[in-house]
Amino acid sequence: MDIDVICKLRNNTNLKKTNIKNKTYLKTFFNKKKYHFYFDKIWNENVSDQYIFDYIQESSNSYRDKNIIVFGYSGSGKTYTINKILKDIIDFYKQFNNTFNISCIQLYNNSIYDVFNNNSILKYFKNNNLVIHDISKLNNKDFDFIIKQIDTNRKINKTSSNDVSSRSCLIISITSIIGNYTIIDMPGQEIANINNNYLVNNEAKNINLNLLALKKCIMNYFQKKNYIPFRDSLLTLYLKKMFYSVCKVFFICNVNGEHNLFHQIDSMKYATCLVNKKKTDSVNYQKLLLEYSIYIQNIGLNYCDDNTIFKQIKNKNYNNIHKIKRLINENLSTLNNFKKNLEKILPN
Repeated sequence: MDIDVICKLRNNTNLKKTNIKNKTYLKTFFNKKKYHFYFDKIWNENVSDQYIFDYIQESSNSYRDKNIIVFGYSGSGKTYTINKILKDIIDFYKQFNNTFNISCIQLYNNSIYDVFNNNSILKYFKNNNLVIHDISKLNNKDFDFIIKQIDTNRKINKTSSNDVSSRSCLIISITSIIGNYTIIDMPGQEIANINNNYLVNNEAKNINLNLLALKKCIMNYFQKKNYIPFRDSLLTLYLKKMFYSVCKVFFICNVNGEHNLFHQIDSMKYATCLVNKKKTDSVNYQKLLLEYSIYIQNIGLNYCDDNTIFKQIKNKNYNNIHKIKRLINENLSTLNNFKKNLEKILPN
């Protein structure tokens, strides 16, 4: 699991960028105390949607599985960020005629709802992993259709920060032959006991428990502890496979400059706890080799098993060889990148 922790700023903010030992930090002063928060990337409000998508694509070029997790206080712009990324991914697939399946569930107060099936409650059980039955999948649908389903069925509520605050954890899964995305829009953070509304306060408590469970799992993972508390929440049990797979993870912390400075600092404190302090910029070739061995195996299982393809060609059936050719052409830049990295470590 390779993690980038990113801070995305919205509206004018008093946070200042500073460089310390060739690393970029956000700094501020609150209650007579100085704060410095390090991120892998810091994006201000002038950063374009295209730049964000290009960064995600280029940074995850060597990984088949990509995870994007966005969090922040209600009104910080996280759902807007997710929607823009989702649109760019779908447009990218459509542009190159890549077929894909998409599913969408939401975790709300310890229940799981199928967003693409009118919020029907899904049956699940906890084993070594979270097993969810009968999730609906859509094929090659346009962004406008998908986002309408999400907007219609997403659990929202009025809070002190936002009249239409997302209250559920939304999980969007996109699978295709060229790679998979898991996009997670965390519910808007809130301070509990902010009013006398029992439902809002109970939602805030569950949201904070999910965030705490995720933080504990990531910190235990970085510290290489034997026990990682995946079963503390539905979200962390669902994400268990992410921790043990070769994948790229983007944690995007959204901060609104118009919010109380305490809330801004609270989000950044949480985010910087997720930064892998031991991460280096060098390529992990062992992960690359594993990733592409899985990639090649997938091609073999789908198209070449038991010399099927040679029998098909002998019978003048060229469908699968054309699929392989198209697959290689679509992934040419990724394969060339892998080849280039591999040449660096091979003996002359």
